[in-house]
Formats: sequence, C-alpha cells, structure tokens
Amino acid sequence: MQQHSFGKVLQDVWDWRAAGNFMFGGTGSGLLFLVAAFSFPGNPNFMVGLLALFFVALGLTLVWLEIGRPWRFINVYFNPWTSWMSREAFVAAVVFGLAFIGILFEIPIVTLLGGLAGLFFLYCQARILKASKGVPAWREPAIMPFIQVTGLTEGAGLLAFAYAALGVNDQFLLGLFALLLILRMVAWVHYRRQLKVHEAPAAAQAVLAQINTLTMIIGNLLPLALIGATIAITAFEQQALCAVAGVLAVLGGWLVKFTIVTRAAHYQGYAFAKPIRGKAQFQQTYDVLADLRLDKTHLARYSPRPGTVSARRMADDVSDAEKRRRFHLIETLNEQVSLEKMQRWLGETVEVLVEDKHKGKWRGRTPHNKLVFFDDPRPLRGELVQVKISHAGAWSLSGTAVDTPTDEPISIPLGMM
Repeated sequence: MQQHSFGKVLQDVWDWRAAGNFMFGGTGSGLLFLVAAFSFPGNPNFMVGLLALFFVALGLTLVWLEIGRPWRFINVYFNPWTSWMSREAFVAAVVFGLAFIGILFEIPIVTLLGGLAGLFFLYCQARILKASKGVPAWREPAIMPFIQVTGLTEGAGLLAFAYAALGVNDQFLLGLFALLLILRMVAWVHYRRQLKVHEAPAAAQAVLAQINTLTMIIGNLLPLALIGATIAITAFEQQALCAVAGVLAVLGGWLVKFTIVTRAAHYQGYAFAKPIRGKAQFQQTYDVLADLRLDKTHLARYSPRPGTVSARRMADDVSDAEKRRRFHLIETLNEQVSLEKMQRWLGETVEVLVEDKHKGKWRGRTPHNKLVFFDDPRPLRGELVQVKISHAGAWSLSGTAVDTPTDEPISIPLGMM
C-alpha cells in the first residue's frame, strides 16, 4: 500500500503565540476567580489581583501579535453569535472592566463578579478548541473539562505561590489545590482515553504519550506530595514547599496546553484541487481515499477565501472544469463505497432512535449513525425501535418496524451535551 499522510499533517495556523493565550489566559482567569473568592467579602491582595489580570492580558497580547496586522483584531468582535473567539474577546472586556474597578477601588462584590466572568472566559477558551472540527485533539469533547480544571489548578498553584511569598498560610486553599490536582489528573487520563476511543490520529496520541510521565509526576503527583508534606513541618518550610508545588502545577498545565495546541494538532482530512496541485497529486489523493474507504467524505471545490494568504499570494491554477471533474470522481467513489457498506445491513435488524417524520415516513439513526426510514402508524418520536432493513441506498437505509418501542429512558452522556 502506498504511504500517505492521513492524520500526520500538523496544523500551522496556530503557533506558540496562540498556545500562549490558552496557557497564560487560562492561568490568569483561574487565579482571578480564586483570589476574588478566597478574599470575599474582603478585598483581594492588590498585587495578586493585578498579577491575574497581567496573565490574561499577556495571553491576549500574544494572540494580537499572531494576527500580524495591528488593527485586524477588530474583526474578532464581529461574530459573537457564531464564534467562541468573539465571545472570549467580549468576556475579556467584561473581566478587565469589573476586576480592575473592583481591585482599584476596593469593591469586593465587583471584584468577585470579575472573577466569575473569568470563569466564563476559561469556558470560552475550552469551547474555542472544541469548535475546531478539523483537529481531532481539539474537537474531542473531553478537552472541555480538562481545559477548565487545569486553568483552575494553575490558578490555585499561582495563588499558593503568591500566598507563600506573602507569608499567608491558608489550609483551605491547600486542600482545594490538592483536590484540583487530583481532578486534573482524572481529566487528563479521560481526555487521552477518549482520543484513543475516537481514533484520533496516532501521531497526535504519540506526542501526548511523550509528555504523559512528565505531566503526571512532575506536574501533578509531586505537587500533591509536597502539599502532603506541609502537615508536619515549620511554617517557613511549609511556605517553601507550597511555592514549589504551585510553580510545578502551573508549569505542568502550560506544558500540556502548549503541546495540545502546537504539537498534537494534527489535521484529519484531505485537500484536493488546491493551487499548484497537478493531476498526479490529485490521483494520489484519490488512491488514498479508495484505500481507506471512508464512510463519508465532505467535499468542496477549492476557491480562494478573501482576506487570507491564499487569496493574496497563491494563484488558483486549476480550472473550474478540472475542479468539477475531480469533485465528480471523488463524489462517485464516495457513493460507491458508501453503497457497498450500506448493503451489509440488508436483512439485519437494527435499533433506531426515531427523530421525526420526513415525507410521510419515520426517520431516525442507528448507534452507527446510519440514517433509517420506515413506515409505522404509531407516534414514535423519541422512541427506540427495532427495524428490519429491506433496502439500502448510498446514504440511507429503509425497512419495517418489528417490535414495539421501548419505554426505557434514553441516557445521554454528559460529555455529549
């Protein structure tokens, strides 16, 4: 079989500066919430509050530097209804407005509101990654709890470091810090396990496996051990261990986020009819798809996107007629492969979750996400029904209901909501 690069191409749109936004912005928002919550109803330490805002600002500044042109960042505010980047930008303005006023004028409730906005900022960062459908390591739903819990863990670690430097001994903070470290380890293991279950590119999984030992031991277990060791030592030694534990926890989180954004972000897809791509290169793409026999391939003919590098610097040297020819070849191949796979279900009885009626027939999906149509006079919306398949098309199956719908409630995993 010819070697190909499916799942081996690393994205090059987001570099270390984009990673810096998730690293520093996540730490800063976590710290802001925790210092506001731990100080309430009093005022947080002025310098610690400013430190939290500094980290958030540093992350956003790195994104601004990555954009390149100074005023291009304004475009991020134009799509709050569809873009989590836009929402992150709006939330950042709220975070800075509330937190700065609350810290400067010593208004605890305003500072706390800024800290709560910081939590939503952290949530936006997690959603930004999850919305990147072309990168399996980012779109994995399990990345959501990990990004949020590591932001809080890093914030707790930085707060523990700051309190140690200020000579503050807060046992409740240490207990929460330890709990967050445990939750982060659980979230990390779950994230990597889900990548394996959902067959993320092997190259991405290998990169994350390389940092696993360092992350687990240095970034989580060692800080936990240092926190535990503070029970039977002097106050000075306790502060020193807390400071070290905090730094290690922060660095551990930064390592993982930097790796996920810059080194494990392998694309899962193909491109064809791209400028400076000849017939031989397209044939290689076609051969790869014929070899992989994917269930479905979403197609689009190449065209320059206004405002991008391709529109400014890359000539589109593939004619419209050639694009249509290539599109038709891949479309035909996809239809043939899909039909062959669908025909394997003929005569089988499958479980169908009924969605709605379409052109007089009930429509639903199997656990394998196959679309199924069938006739039945009963009200079946939302029911699980056994259907015997009698016809197979390239994109759907049809058959006859062979049982009564189940009365058991449908359980939806939290990670899918």
